[in-house]
Amino acid sequence: MNRKLSVPTFLTAALLCGGSVISAEPQPKETSATQEPVAAEKLVSPVVGGLFPEEDYLGPKAKDIPFTLTLHSKVSGPSDCVITGELVDDHGTVAQLERKTVRLEPGAKLEVPYPFRAPRCGWFELRVAVEAGGQTAHIHSSFGVIRAAAKGPRPDSMFGLGIGEKPEDMQVAELIGVKWRRGIPHTNPADVMQKSGDPFVRKPEDTIRYWNDKEIGVVRDIIHQWKDHGVLCLGYVNYNLPWNCLGGGKGGWHRNRPDDMQVQTDMVYHLIKPLHDEVKYWEIWNEPWVGGWTWRTGTAQDYRDMSRMIWDRVKPGDAGCEIDRWRFDLVSARCRLRSRQQKCRLCGRRLEPSLRQAGHESSVVLGGRITTPEEILSR
Repeated sequence: MNRKLSVPTFLTAALLCGGSVISAEPQPKETSATQEPVAAEKLVSPVVGGLFPEEDYLGPKAKDIPFTLTLHSKVSGPSDCVITGELVDDHGTVAQLERKTVRLEPGAKLEVPYPFRAPRCGWFELRVAVEAGGQTAHIHSSFGVIRAAAKGPRPDSMFGLGIGEKPEDMQVAELIGVKWRRGIPHTNPADVMQKSGDPFVRKPEDTIRYWNDKEIGVVRDIIHQWKDHGVLCLGYVNYNLPWNCLGGGKGGWHRNRPDDMQVQTDMVYHLIKPLHDEVKYWEIWNEPWVGGWTWRTGTAQDYRDMSRMIWDRVKPGDAGCEIDRWRFDLVSARCRLRSRQQKCRLCGRRLEPSLRQAGHESSVVLGGRITTPEEILSR
């Protein structure tokens, strides 16, 4: 019976949750105790991500897909094992693999090379059965044969993923052609503006300093590493300083607006200033829903004031830096609609009752009416 396969779990997590792309080894399915005398313990490939470029693994000079099967004897006598395998895709069995026989000594573990040729581009499940002593152990893994991706940075590309921070994540990003990542490791507000004492409360005796050249150098090296793999970084201000939250930061320092807007402005400035030559685009606050989510203790005017303060501090010294204004468009439109204004104060359009909903919000943001921070902030 054919069984429809899903995209492997590790890639699904990367696409939907912004987490780390994948561990270095595809995850095997463990055999059960009833499948002894021989257990099939692992079925893994040494290739990061289980991703194989078509230029190397298809065609007349193609290399074999490398997998290794680990067997473990559970009995006191030798076991003669028969290994069979198949490749399966969404439509069913694609290929039957070569049959192999091995002898396993009592209590021993044995790593058995299990290479094979890829049939074509696509995602495949590798299913392996090991028969010994009249019982069969089953194990499976998965891999992908992928088409060539565009090489090097592509600033105009729309392909971005929240893709993790490990070296293997960089390799996977390059293989699948990712061109943007959101955020830069070690650039949280508390990394930029460092305070002694209680992380949630500012006291007169506390000392505060901005990050130093060594700490900045670590971040710049990370930016360069991603760039070497063809991935550019979107600068991301990860909300608030935990000790500068109106309403406190212990319940989640991303939830409330900054208490002292000048402190927030100074922190953002010192974040952007040493990185602006490498990072052109910056998102200054994510999803500032007035009265909820990340702007619970602030108003729309508070958000406009903060955006103006940051813009005025950052822009004069860096004509090449762009503050992400879509977030500002969105919160301004949402604020007007939630207050049930008869007239949208962003674009001047009269709102009928049927338009006092998110549909008008989208038309304001995406319709090109607001194109510059100056125009937004002047309203």
